[in-house]
Amino acid sequence: MSTNSKTKDKPTEGGRDFQNKAHYESGNDERGTPVELARQLKRANGGRFDLDPCSGCEPEPIGKQRFTIEDDGLAQRWFGAVWMNPPYSDIEDWMKKASTEAQRDDVAYVLCLVPNRTSTQWFHKYAVEAEVFCVIEGRLKFEHTDGSAPFPSAIFAYGEVPDDVMDVLHHRGAVYHIEEGDDGQQVRLMEWADDVEEPEEDNSIVVSQSECQPLKSVNLHDRLTLHINDKTLGAPDHLDAVATVEILAGQVRNGQQELLTQIPQDDRDGTWYMLSYPVFGDGSVYAAVEEPGSGWYDVILEKVEINE
Repeated sequence: MSTNSKTKDKPTEGGRDFQNKAHYESGNDERGTPVELARQLKRANGGRFDLDPCSGCEPEPIGKQRFTIEDDGLAQRWFGAVWMNPPYSDIEDWMKKASTEAQRDDVAYVLCLVPNRTSTQWFHKYAVEAEVFCVIEGRLKFEHTDGSAPFPSAIFAYGEVPDDVMDVLHHRGAVYHIEEGDDGQQVRLMEWADDVEEPEEDNSIVVSQSECQPLKSVNLHDRLTLHINDKTLGAPDHLDAVATVEILAGQVRNGQQELLTQIPQDDRDGTWYMLSYPVFGDGSVYAAVEEPGSGWYDVILEKVEINE
């Protein structure tokens, strides 16, 4: 990351800001890309990236050509393979620039190192425009900061990423391929893995309450079998322990994928079932059931079967 943004002057030592505690969007943009990560990606790219458009505080060059705050990378035309560790003080402008430049023929691909902040508007706005999303394992130690970052990190990739670079991303964390649903609203996040487990003999995939990953590949009109604990205190009287439902609608809201489901048409009784889970990263699957005329009730979901 560079100081390539319009920020106020801050106390520095030798041109570096050593007061940085790596707080998220604090206005202090001195967070250099970790050297180990930079070197891994440069080797996979066959050497330095062609361009680092927001350079300034990295201890060693990442791009053959670098734009600093004086060059104003937001106003320049980008080219080749691009590495971007943007200033967090105006991160949305840089993400918009990255997604736009990646569509030009002069740009091969763009990698963007950003905070994994699924609750922010910029994150969801530009997530659907990326081809690849990598959730980095652990907390990064940025150059010229004290200790590990207090936030998780991620890498967005725009454009066609070389296989060797993809291998590095797989090594650094969980890699996903992002697709926008046919309805233009539902975002599908599918884990990108070389080794895919074969389905069980009954041709269904079982998802426990704490494993939401397989649900990220479902789509409208897929059918799920819900196994619900109907013995918990406060559970609706009409609740069935096992219900096969069809996905009728989906949306992303507040960082959660929500699936609205109902028993298929032939056996439908008017009861709606809602499933929700985090769009990015791992997390639990939550469930709620509607009791007609009485509202929604949270229920304990023991497992889900994806019927294929």
